[in-house]
Formats: sequence, C-alpha cells, structure tokens
Amino acid sequence: MTKITCLTLTALLAWPLFCLAEPATVSKADNLYEKPFADARVLTKLAAGQAVDIQKREGSWYQVKAAGKTGWLRMLSVRRTAAASAVSAGSLAQVATGRAGTGQIVTTTGVRGLGEETLKTAAFSEMAIAAAERFRVPPAEAERLAREAGLRPRNVPPLPVAAAPGEGGTP
Repeated sequence: MTKITCLTLTALLAWPLFCLAEPATVSKADNLYEKPFADARVLTKLAAGQAVDIQKREGSWYQVKAAGKTGWLRMLSVRRTAAASAVSAGSLAQVATGRAGTGQIVTTTGVRGLGEETLKTAAFSEMAIAAAERFRVPPAEAERLAREAGLRPRNVPPLPVAAAPGEGGTP
C-alpha cells in the first residue's frame, strides 16, 4: 500500500513540472496568429527579442503566450531558451511539412543532402539541437571571424525567374 501512496504522491508533486511553459524569445519580428496558418487572423505583432512562453508545437508552429495573448508563431521566428523535450517531441518529418494556410496549401522544408525517405524516418533529438546550439556565435563575433578569415561582404543578386514552359525559357 505504501508503494502506491508514494507513487501517487510523486506523480502529484511532479505534475506541475509537466505543465510549465518553455521560455523562449522571438528571433525575428513576426505576427502572432489565432490559428497555426499563415492566413489566420493576426492577434498582435511580436518584436524581435520579445519573451514568449511555448505551450505546445503543431507541425512547424509553436503555440505561445505573449503580450497577454495566446496564439501561434512560426517555429523559425522562435529561439528556444531552455530544453523542453515534451514541447518539442515529434519527428523531423512533422516539422518538414506543414500546412501554411487554411486551404490545401502545404509548405515543405528540405535539407540539402537528405532524401525524402531519410526525412520521413528521422526522429527529433533534443541532444542534437543542443549540440548545434553550441556553435552559435553573436553576429558581431561572426563578422569578426569572417574578417579574420579574409572574407568580405558582397551583394548577391537574386536568381532570375524561370520563364514558363512555352515562353522560350527552360522549363
């Protein structure tokens, strides 16, 4: 009987830890949407550097609390500030494809060198993300390292838009 009581007490004491939101910051200014779609109603605008609390993830969107509101923000606009595998659990394939709008619009994110099958079977790894984060440097440091390596900034024009088939361009 005491084992059951101890397990129940442990579960009750640990429950608040599972309910905590993950603190994060907005990495680039973006809209906070009512739903996880690019064409959903905008609740408010969030500024770069603004603190948010991640509630959960759905596809390539985070549900966050910010500015007194709860809404959806693109994952690419969020910089996580603490590990939360419960919030981030899922597969890479779930991140790689996600609805962009309320219609049948689907966006796909690919990684050069990885095939479709690899992405479908890939699993999220909190440790791999943490390892990659160790290579992050502030922009000023990156500029200094580039200068020391003899690299100089240059403007690269956008790629030309391909002509539609039948307009004399390459298909």
